Amino acid sequence: MARVVVVIAEPMPDVYTGFAIYTFQLLRSLAGRHDVHLIVLRGGEDPTATLADGWSVHNLSRRDINAKRARQVAAVCSGRTMQEMQIDYPGCVDALSQLLQRLEPDVVFLNHVRAAWVARKWARPPCPVVYIAHNCEAAVTGSLSRMGFNYPTRMALRWDARKVRSLEAKILDSADSCVCLSDEDAARFRKWSVCADFEVIPPAVDPVSTSPASHRKIPHSLLLMGSYEWTPKRRNAVWLATRVMAQVRARCPEATLRIVGKGATRLADELGAVPGVTLHSDVASVAPFYEAAEIAVVPEQQASGVKLKTLEAANYGLPIVTTSSGREGTMLLDRIHCLVADGEAGLSAAIVEMLKNPALRQKLADAARERVQERFSPRRVSALIDQLVSRLCERSPSLCAAAR
Repeated sequence: MARVVVVIAEPMPDVYTGFAIYTFQLLRSLAGRHDVHLIVLRGGEDPTATLADGWSVHNLSRRDINAKRARQVAAVCSGRTMQEMQIDYPGCVDALSQLLQRLEPDVVFLNHVRAAWVARKWARPPCPVVYIAHNCEAAVTGSLSRMGFNYPTRMALRWDARKVRSLEAKILDSADSCVCLSDEDAARFRKWSVCADFEVIPPAVDPVSTSPASHRKIPHSLLLMGSYEWTPKRRNAVWLATRVMAQVRARCPEATLRIVGKGATRLADELGAVPGVTLHSDVASVAPFYEAAEIAVVPEQQASGVKLKTLEAANYGLPIVTTSSGREGTMLLDRIHCLVADGEAGLSAAIVEMLKNPALRQKLADAARERVQERFSPRRVSALIDQLVSRLCERSPSLCAAAR
């Protein structure tokens, strides 16, 4: 049994976020076999606590740093990134270094760039350090700068993308291993990092028990599933509902789009009364919407990471039309598992093709579901985590197995 430390920036957010889903999967996989300690850099009620799930929690600070907007502005005017400015506080790194010295871990996971920036300042522990890169943050920020925001916002995003790239390179160079969630992000990092040890460990997807063949479909129905509290997600939804759907309905007037998920009603003012488009916010269960739709559409325009809603749609047995960015990290291939197209004309043409070809829908949906249930199975992902920890513990100077 190894002593494993996982460092995160803040208390765990809503479990439906991609970060929280992956982090809980990691913790639960580790907790079944190792002595696991979760260190939270800021926030939380108690300085330390033990959870029933099998890991100990150490909150370094009870304070919650407010004035987020002010810190973002300060980051724009400095050489530091927004991720650092929003988390750092006096004594943060020293407190972390002291706690790690006391815990004497065999492996330390720096979970997400919002926690991993401490590697620039800390007293590094004498054990393997792993950076978990949920995204290539420089690629995410760079792609956001091309999404049609106003000029000052675009310039701020481009400046931050350069700073984040520098930060990520320094984190990678200070780590013994980097866990990427997708092959695409691993390829990005390899181009500009001397860190030679990259592992790709995707999030796990629990199989859906219901059979797609038993679902009663709404004819010509499209589904967009997501959370719309983040501005880029809302922009994607508005673009699909207005620009793309206008071209789809010109060729298939009966086509409809249901936009489902957290904060969907926030789109009402931007959309108005768009023909054929309905909003369904904060639903009790997403299953009935997946089961009723004929096609899932993923209009993502931001790069990097694993597109969980694409995986979720495939898991429910839906045929998928997506952009190149919406396919990232899913291991799905164009015209084998889904249709991939970019731009208004390309995406609308792919949707129309899928609507008019039931045989193609069935073929792609079956292939995608099989692919996801094979490559993203909880058993496979847990095995990859176990193998990584075992390899790292062999390098650790402490007695991580028999001596504990």
